[in-house]
Formats: sequence, C-alpha cells, structure tokens
Amino acid sequence: MTSLSYAALWAEHQPAARRTALALVPPHVADDIVSEAFARVLAACQRRGPPREFRPYLLRAVRNLAADYQVQAHRMISVPYPEVLGASPAAGDQVVRAEELAVIGRAFGSLPARWRKVLWQTEVEGLLPAELAAGYGTSPNAVAQLAVRAREGLALAWERERGGQMRDTAPLPALRKLAARRHARRPDGYVG
Repeated sequence: MTSLSYAALWAEHQPAARRTALALVPPHVADDIVSEAFARVLAACQRRGPPREFRPYLLRAVRNLAADYQVQAHRMISVPYPEVLGASPAAGDQVVRAEELAVIGRAFGSLPARWRKVLWQTEVEGLLPAELAAGYGTSPNAVAQLAVRAREGLALAWERERGGQMRDTAPLPALRKLAARRHARRPDGYVG
C-alpha cells in the first residue's frame, strides 16, 4: 500500500472510526484510539494483506482498543447517552449498520427516477413485472429488463459509494432495510 492509499483510507474511514471511539471513550482519548487502530490495521494489512472489508476490521480494532483503555483506566465513563454504555459491544456495529444504510441511500438516490421507481416497486413492495406493465405502458418482459438494469445500476452505484470495496452482501437487502426504516419514520407510509 502506498501513502496515497493510506490517506484515502484515512479520509474515508476516520469519521466512522472517530464516532465509534467517541461512543466508548472520553473525547480526549478518542483521537489517540483512532490513530492507534489505523496504525495496527495498516500494519496487519502489510503483514497479511488487506481484509475483504476494511471498515468493520478498523471499527473492531477501535472497540478493542477502547475496551483496553477502559480496563487500564479502572473506571466507568460518564456518557450523556446511557444506552450506548449498555450496548457498548454492539455500539460500533450500530455505527457500521448506520453507515451502510447511508451508503445504500446515497447510491439509491443517485439512480435515475425510473430505476428508483422500478426497484422500489419490485424489491421493496414486492410487485411483479406483470402487475407493473400497464403503469409503465409496456410489456411485463420490458419491465423485468428495466428492473435488471436498475439492479445492475444500483450495484455499481453502491460499489462507487463504498469506494470499490468488495462485500459479501448485496445492496438490495440493505435497500429493503432502508425502506423499512423510512416506513417506520413516516406513519402515512410515504417514502420521498
């Protein structure tokens, strides 16, 4: 890895790492933990090669270092949000999930309106191309092909938003989760 790729990784992942650290340690320690986590992960990458997913690996290192800090400090930290302490092992996981939903939201929003519409109708609402054909003024086969192109476009936009990192999951399950969250926020079910 070059110093340029280190800088790119820092720029992309430092905000999420810092948020995770701030959820677990005092602000004056968070930046040190983030820097140390980056150093350890990058050293491991040089020894073993890059992980499939950099961010979860980095956030795990942040959580481990924060736990080490807590053990060494022998004290509890007063945090204004007590639910964060109650779920401290999963706090970083919540950050990862929130980041993933933000990525899929940006990727979905970058698609043409027609693709967003057909994806929403087929993937979130579960409608079949035959049910949508009249609304699109075309055949069910044409709607199915439009949906295929839209899925491919979403996958590409999603990879662009993630910085080209490979994932074991696909963007469509995340789209369904995003839809569920939006429906939960709006009692009338409107999704804008």
